[in-house]
Amino acid sequence: MELRFRGPDRILLVLTPERPAHAGQHLRRCFAMRPLPQSPRTDQRRRVASSLAAPYDVARRKGIVMPISPTQFVGAHEAPAAPADLLSRKPQPATGSAPVELAPSPTIQLYTRAAGDSRPEIAVERAAAFDNETLWRISVRGEQIAPSALPIGEGRLVTPEELSVEIEEPDLDVRAHRPSWVSLEYSPRVTPRAERHMRRIGGRPIRPLMVFGTENRQPFYPTPWSYPWCCVGKVEAAILTPQAKEGTGFLVGENLVITAAHIVPWDLLGKPEGQITFVPAYWHGVSTLGWNWWSTVAPNGVIGYKNSSDVTGYDWALLRLNVPLGKSLGYFGYNGYLSSWQNQPWWTIVGYPLAVKSGMEPSWQWQVSVIDDDADDHGGVELETYADVTEGNSGGPMFGMWGSEPRAIGACSGEELEFFQGWSNVFAGGAGFTNLIAWGRQNWKP
Repeated sequence: MELRFRGPDRILLVLTPERPAHAGQHLRRCFAMRPLPQSPRTDQRRRVASSLAAPYDVARRKGIVMPISPTQFVGAHEAPAAPADLLSRKPQPATGSAPVELAPSPTIQLYTRAAGDSRPEIAVERAAAFDNETLWRISVRGEQIAPSALPIGEGRLVTPEELSVEIEEPDLDVRAHRPSWVSLEYSPRVTPRAERHMRRIGGRPIRPLMVFGTENRQPFYPTPWSYPWCCVGKVEAAILTPQAKEGTGFLVGENLVITAAHIVPWDLLGKPEGQITFVPAYWHGVSTLGWNWWSTVAPNGVIGYKNSSDVTGYDWALLRLNVPLGKSLGYFGYNGYLSSWQNQPWWTIVGYPLAVKSGMEPSWQWQVSVIDDDADDHGGVELETYADVTEGNSGGPMFGMWGSEPRAIGACSGEELEFFQGWSNVFAGGAGFTNLIAWGRQNWKP
């Protein structure tokens, strides 16, 4: 049994069984009791919190540069736009065209293994001829071919305290960025949804967890140069191994992507099998922007908290891309979350769930509410919601619109069972989330 404090007016009693509960599932039983009566303990916690914040407040008033506190709220305290407001807005069209030099190089890189220093066999043959062009077939023969990148170096596992002391800029830019040649669309171009049902042996249809009631996610077509929908894409990791994983990621900087930590093949980083790729605006195997719009993760370009399968409030990882796709497409801003925003339908989620079009098309759900928020380790916060989330959504953003800026408050982690509340889906946010992005924007500039 464990007691956890969740702020000055809430206490959490956690009962962890010595062996798994029924049906082999390990259930975390949580009893939330609120409000708590005032007590010396409550006053003590308030004094400690005040003493931690005081040096930063004094330094800010005096203009002294100090690192960000691991628990400091980052972003706007004002609420994001409400759904009714977004419905009344008109799209903002693009002005001009993207500079040619920002387009990814039309080059395919293949990596293959060969014994010793022997070179792989490469053959170029004419496949077909047309009036104005010729189609060539290029064959590469090797022991194992991967259309990916060099092995990623060892990932860096950190604590929020480590990140915060490395952040030196006093006024970090939390804003989103939309290039002038990209149009702003407040809602995506939806596509028809094909209902797919799994069936039991007896023929009775069933639905996968965790969809609450009617499926509310709507597939959409990521129109090229449509912001912010083109800033979300598919993440594939260790695709040539039994540990292959796929999920969702989203741009938060010119060369930065946030995804779920449990998507990262931590044990394979530094090995040839540990490649990670990101494809923005993914649609049936390729980006709608073109076949060459994708990027691998740079060497030593993974930082976060190792998390293989647990649903946590710190289930995020930051990826550094070899190709700065955010320069061309723009990227999300980021913002902290306030408990006073609970039960407000201000949020949108995007992802590539396998239960919707087999993960080949993105889907979105808006008017999403956070029903509860629980503090977690490493500066993380579990943002609990009844939004529909299934496998493939992991790493996708939960975001709101501040003016014309989409700012993410967390990344999808998974599902959780609490005793009184029942099942809910969890997005990982908090000060650790904002610190991680702030660190990346300062230290991993292209």
